[in-house]
Amino acid sequence: VHRRLLHDDAFGVGEALNESAFGQGLVVAGSHFLSFGNITSAASKHRPLAQQLYMQPQMSFAPYTGTEADYFKSYKVVSPGLRTVLPPNVHLLTLEPWKKGTVLIRLEHIYEYDEDSVLSKPVDVSLKGALLGGLCLFSTVTLSPLTDLHQIAVTMHQNLERRLSLFPPSSSSPMKKIASNCYYNAKKEFLTYFTDFNVVSLEETTLSANQFLKEARRLCWKIDGAKDVCGNSTTQGRQKLSAVNDDLTVRLGPMEIRTFIAQVTY
Repeated sequence: VHRRLLHDDAFGVGEALNESAFGQGLVVAGSHFLSFGNITSAASKHRPLAQQLYMQPQMSFAPYTGTEADYFKSYKVVSPGLRTVLPPNVHLLTLEPWKKGTVLIRLEHIYEYDEDSVLSKPVDVSLKGALLGGLCLFSTVTLSPLTDLHQIAVTMHQNLERRLSLFPPSSSSPMKKIASNCYYNAKKEFLTYFTDFNVVSLEETTLSANQFLKEARRLCWKIDGAKDVCGNSTTQGRQKLSAVNDDLTVRLGPMEIRTFIAQVTY
């Protein structure tokens, strides 16, 4: 709440909170949105509306002396970002450049449990199904991407024109053998959901993207009278692997966020 006072309120600043700009008192204004509907369908209205309002584009302007046609030829003015539409209950929360040429990707389920009869259910996002070319390597880690969990070799495209070499001849990586069996289409290599880059591999991390999922060790609190579950605390990261199958399908539960570090090519 913005407060504007014309007298000292004796809270220690020794002056009135009369903020001004250009000779006028500052005014803070906002918008309040009301959505009316049946309680059973209310979430399907306010959840996407909240995303649209919060993520709406910001307009900016600059002088330009050329013609409209010249501008459209010189600049990329429209970029959908995604090749296909995500499920209605899945939101691309994060897409940003990361370390060493990688990209950080977060997917979130935007509905709470039992909030909607359909949209609150767990949802599968098939990364392989969205590929025009395909993935060669897929690794899962914790939300903080520091530990390698799982790597999968996937047959790429039906039109196998040439081999993919992910490692130099001198590489001793254990994945070199797997990579040597991966192929890609020379014209459509690793085309995924995204339009501006191609995904080569994925590693899942913890939410904060500072630890691979396999290496995550959660604190376990012993509570009197409660069932002892601390024995399984060190395997929580490995158990997460079951949510990514050989078809590269990522499952998201209600309000769940999953984070990946993607190796990409442009």
